Amino acid sequence: MPILALYNHLKAQAHARIPEGAKVTDTFRKTMEGLCHLMDWDIPEKPRINPPNSPAVMVQWRVMSALVHDLDPADRDQVRRWTGKGAQERPRPPAAAAAKVPGSLRMIPAGYRRKAKPARETSLPHPPVAAASQESEHPTTAPARYGWEAECSQESPLPKAMDSHFHLDRTVKQLRKGSRVTTSAQLISAYPSVRPEIPVKVVGGVEVYCDPETFPEDLTREPGWKIAISLRPKAAAGKQVLQEIRRLVASPHVAALGEIGLDRTVGSDKWTKQEDVFRELLSMANPAKPVILHLRGAAGDKYACDTHALALVTVKEVCDSYPAYPYP
Repeated sequence: MPILALYNHLKAQAHARIPEGAKVTDTFRKTMEGLCHLMDWDIPEKPRINPPNSPAVMVQWRVMSALVHDLDPADRDQVRRWTGKGAQERPRPPAAAAAKVPGSLRMIPAGYRRKAKPARETSLPHPPVAAASQESEHPTTAPARYGWEAECSQESPLPKAMDSHFHLDRTVKQLRKGSRVTTSAQLISAYPSVRPEIPVKVVGGVEVYCDPETFPEDLTREPGWKIAISLRPKAAAGKQVLQEIRRLVASPHVAALGEIGLDRTVGSDKWTKQEDVFRELLSMANPAKPVILHLRGAAGDKYACDTHALALVTVKEVCDSYPAYPYP
């Protein structure tokens, strides 16, 4: 249902699940004003939630909660699955005993708290896991704090996921792994116990290289992993660096050009140089390879509208003028 239809639905009558006189915080007011600017809606002088006086208040948490409550049970369960909270609330065993559940896992008693562990080698998140049953022939582990002990069993494999923008070179530098890790697959193998906050199986992604000193020598990657190469707007771009980028981007092993763009957080005396380098990098664009843009406005320019507009105009002008590569 379109957002305006939902807005008119709530505007027609006060919603019982939204307290009358619920106030709009200053933080949400700024978010609401930004959304109004983006959607070209009028900004109310005094935003009101119940009944609403602007479509922008539809993203306020009280309003969204009320709308979810109005859904059919099946749709409500779907929303819960999207937010990672499961389709149903699962009963917890008594605190006195940890009952066994299917999937070779032992439920953690209510009120149980784990002891603090020493700092790990990395700062990457590692959720606590449920202990495996000693009687099981095939013990498994799963994050305990989400209530998914029964779901994360061998019968319910984790969903597959891809990381669309990942700086492997900077991560390796922080972890001090040196030359031992040169691909994302190797990094995942080096830390088998480190898991995402939301349990998924990472099967691929895009490694983005935008620092010339860490451009990879070997451009081949494991299945599922791709490479993007270019230069950040704030970086120095000499002739030799640009030639190296052109050579690497032409390789069939490089899947994208980026990240490139405009960054107005530097002094205005450097903006013209940024635009010239941006155009030069865009001339390397290939219709078969996506361009990853890095766009930031000047200090105080929250939405960077002028920067985005200039970048999009530049992309159109340059890419129309420099058909460097034919479509495959």
